[in-house]
Amino acid sequence: MSAARLAASAMLASLGALAAVGACSSNRPAGVPDEAPSIAGTITQVSAQQGGSGERRGSVLIEVAPADISGSDKSSVTVTRATRVYVREGGTLRAATFGELYPGQRAEAWFTGPVAESYPTQARAAVIVVAAP
Repeated sequence: MSAARLAASAMLASLGALAAVGACSSNRPAGVPDEAPSIAGTITQVSAQQGGSGERRGSVLIEVAPADISGSDKSSVTVTRATRVYVREGGTLRAATFGELYPGQRAEAWFTGPVAESYPTQARAAVIVVAAP
């Protein structure tokens, strides 16, 4: 193998290793989708599930433009035991709980399963990320 080919192979291997390290050091926890959220806006209502030991934790209403009575995106998002909730603090995400969600927070939600095309839409969240207070 020529010296030029060896140098090129070494460079490609170095770039591959650098890319792998960069991917491992991402601030995004496993399970947070790479695609755009299903909705991003402000939480305007939080409803906790009262009692019971079921799967449902409660729901949040996320509105793109809370001042709009109609016409802008709004989603009633169900939070279950399987929903992963995170708080964005600076450039990192930390795991959170349903109890840390409150009206006024900026939020992004990724839906899972069917979406009821009502107004507001109704869906189950796979992931919710909110901004730190």
